[in-house]
Order: sequence, then C-alpha cells, then structure tokens
Amino acid sequence: MNLSVANVCMLISIIIFIATEHLGNWPFGNLLCKLYNIQSHIPNITYSLFQLALAVERYLTVGHPVIAGKWSKPLISNYLAGILWIVSFPLMVPVIMYAGTLDGTQLCTVDWPNSSTMRRNTQYILYLVIMDLAFHFQLFLLFAS
Repeated sequence: MNLSVANVCMLISIIIFIATEHLGNWPFGNLLCKLYNIQSHIPNITYSLFQLALAVERYLTVGHPVIAGKWSKPLISNYLAGILWIVSFPLMVPVIMYAGTLDGTQLCTVDWPNSSTMRRNTQYILYLVIMDLAFHFQLFLLFAS
C-alpha cells in the first residue's frame, strides 16, 4: 500500500512535468514550485526506505525466523510505515530550502547555493546519492556482521 502511495505521488509529478514541458515554462508560481519539488522527491526517499525495510524483513525471516516471528505483526508494520513516512520529511529540508523559481525566469528548480568546490548539479546529484545510499549502506554493515 505504501509503495503504491509513493508511486501515485510520482505519477502526479510526472503529469505536472509534462505540462510544464509542453508550456515551455513554469506558470504556477514559487509556492507550487516548492510543493512540486517536495512532492516529487519524497516518493524517491520513501520508496528507498520501504525497499530497505522489506530487505531487512526478508533477512530476518530467512536468517533469524524466531526473531522475525516476534516482530512480524500488522501493528508493528503500520507503525514502521508511519515512521518511514515521517523520517522522509526531514530529509527534504534541503529541497524545501532551495526549491523555487529562479529570479527573472519561469523555471522551477532546486537552486543549490554556489560552492567554490562543486557545481550546483554535482551538489544535487551528491545529495540524492547520499540520501538513497546512506541508509542502505549503514544497514548493510549492521546486518552483514
């Protein structure tokens, strides 16, 4: 169910993206630009978190069936789903801070601040890679030992 919600959010952002590509600009204003960026980035993070939770659950089921039996309850799954959605929102703080329309243009983007060592696009890609891989790598190290 939660992966479906994340996918629907992604589909809605694709519709808006197609509309802006067709128009050639962003006619919806700065506030909707921020909301669009938040709404299109949260599903990426939550999707990764839910895939990670599924992988951990499968690992526990196969590797430690007694422990998995104690924790595999619908109530715990619902709490975990809520926690994963709540965790994804604070991870969006950089997007919330820097998303918006560029001054003098009708372009909706995440405008990262200038850095003397990295270009803006590099910063954005690095942010996405760290957000997607940091959790996976930490839990991989936890469960691999």
